[in-house]
Amino acid sequence: MSGGVSRGVRVELPLTGVAPGRYLVRATVRDRRDTITERLREVTVRAGTRPPARSGLSPTTIRIEPLNILQGDAVRHLVVAVQARAQGVALKAAARAAVDGKWPAVDVALASSSAPGSADESTLRGIAAFARADYTTAIAAFRAAQTAGAADPALAFMMGWAHAAAGDDRAAVTDWRNAVLGDAAQVPPYLALVDAYVRLGHPDLALQVVKSGLHALPGSPELLDRLARLEGR
Repeated sequence: MSGGVSRGVRVELPLTGVAPGRYLVRATVRDRRDTITERLREVTVRAGTRPPARSGLSPTTIRIEPLNILQGDAVRHLVVAVQARAQGVALKAAARAAVDGKWPAVDVALASSSAPGSADESTLRGIAAFARADYTTAIAAFRAAQTAGAADPALAFMMGWAHAAAGDDRAAVTDWRNAVLGDAAQVPPYLALVDAYVRLGHPDLALQVVKSGLHALPGSPELLDRLARLEGR
C-alpha cells in the first residue's frame, strides 16, 4: 500500500489441546489499551510432537585442538602485548614462555608472580589453561582478566573459544560479537561467529555476519568462501 509497509510472517507455535485442522484466527494489535487493528487469518494446525527443549548449551559440541587456536595471530597479538608491558621477573618469564609457545612453562613462571590477580597474569593463566584443555579454568581466568580491566578484543576472542570448547556456543557468540565490536578489522572472530551461528541453526544470522565482515574487510577470501557456502554457490 502507498506510503506504508508490509511484512510476511511465518509462525511455528507448538499447541496443546487443539485438534489438527484449519481455523479462522482473529489477531488484535494493541498499543497499551488502544486497539490499533484487527485481522482475521486462516491458520492450519498440523499434527506433530513438541521438539525437545534446548539447554543453554549448543546443540552440537565441536572438537577443538587447542594448539591450532593458540598458533593464530590473535593469540600472538595478545601475548606480545602482555610481554611488552610485563613488570616483574615472574610475569616477564611467563610472557616470554607464552610468546615462545611453551605453555606448561607459563604456569611454572607464574607460581612466583608478584602480581597475583592482575589482568595480564589472569590472561596468561587463561591461555595456559586453554592449552591443556582445561576450559573451565580458562574461562574463569579470562573473566578475571576482564574484571581487572583487560579490554583487548583478542581476549574476548579467546574467551569465545574457551566457551565453544566447553560446549556453550551461545556464550561463545556473545564473546565473538564483542571481539568483532572491539576490532572490526580482524577476520578470525567473524569466521568463528559465522560457524557458531551455523551450528546453532541460524544460517540467516551467519549470513548477516558475513556481509558485515565483508563490509569491513572487502575481498577477504575466508569471508567470501563462507558467503558462497551460505548462499549455496
